[in-house]
Amino acid sequence: MLKDNAVGVIIFKKFGDKNESEIKYLLLKAHKWGTFPKGHIDAGEAKLDAALRELFEETGIKSDEIKLISEDILLTQQYHFKDNKKGLIQKTNEFYFAEVQNDKVTIDNDEISEYRWCTMNEALKLSEYKNFEEVIIKADEIVKKFLNKK
Repeated sequence: MLKDNAVGVIIFKKFGDKNESEIKYLLLKAHKWGTFPKGHIDAGEAKLDAALRELFEETGIKSDEIKLISEDILLTQQYHFKDNKKGLIQKTNEFYFAEVQNDKVTIDNDEISEYRWCTMNEALKLSEYKNFEEVIIKADEIVKKFLNKK
């Protein structure tokens, strides 16, 4: 079985005022709705550097426009899928988390066709991937835990 690994950044933003804010996540549509900015690590590249590069390439968001909540990977997603040419593939996605103040996004139309800022519940309704539900629920728990410590 082939293995495919990617790293990315789950981007979130608080919308609204201090009293009535809600957390929204940057959700991307590649082939289907339900992904975060992520990609493969280039030879000799550190995971965090790769994740930040992919973030910029896919969304136009620069590393100086975000605040990482940790320099550690906080969420790992694993699943299998079948490729018509390569057969069964074990996919592993590792995610960092970062807050952004500006909600401006410039998508890379080669890989990404659309984006939306979504609450967890909106993301669950929009997603077209069955394995995304667990990821967005865990991501929301991690972000809320982080925000409650502030």
